[in-house]
Amino acid sequence: MYELALEEYFDWLWERSGLGPNYSELLMLLYEMTYVPVLVDDENRRADGNELFRIYCEEKGYDIHPSEYGVMDDCSVLEMLLAFAARINTELVGDPSESRVGLWFSRMLENLGIYKYDDDHWDREKCEKRVWCWMHKKGNPDPVVLFPITFFSGAVHDSRKISEWERVNLALSAEFL
Repeated sequence: MYELALEEYFDWLWERSGLGPNYSELLMLLYEMTYVPVLVDDENRRADGNELFRIYCEEKGYDIHPSEYGVMDDCSVLEMLLAFAARINTELVGDPSESRVGLWFSRMLENLGIYKYDDDHWDREKCEKRVWCWMHKKGNPDPVVLFPITFFSGAVHDSRKISEWERVNLALSAEFL
């Protein structure tokens, strides 16, 4: 039952992403990679990602508890990004429907520099490297981020020491001012 639920769960995540069938390689890579928060404040992003499996089981009527399978603390990069997109949509945009989750998700992939890697242009090594650099707050002089913070002067702020939630708030504030 659990294995079947995991296969269906990936399809459910894919549907939430809003990406078409030409992104199977990228989505599978993101699903296989474990999200590792470097900053303490980003632990909330992992918790949000873990919550997606509970929501999925609830929607499907499955009585599955991830802790029984030893996966409660693991969160994939795909889960983290989709949960973060949903939180942005709900809390920052104020849209309780999930109609824009795919747009936020796609924007994060674009900012990470991996949206262009659909199945026809797939490069696993480059995608893994970009995601690793983002998770570990690396990249000089251009850090890999979900939401770059650009000021009026056009200068990009190096915000590797702030949480993803703070970063998205600052980036959107700068964008709409």
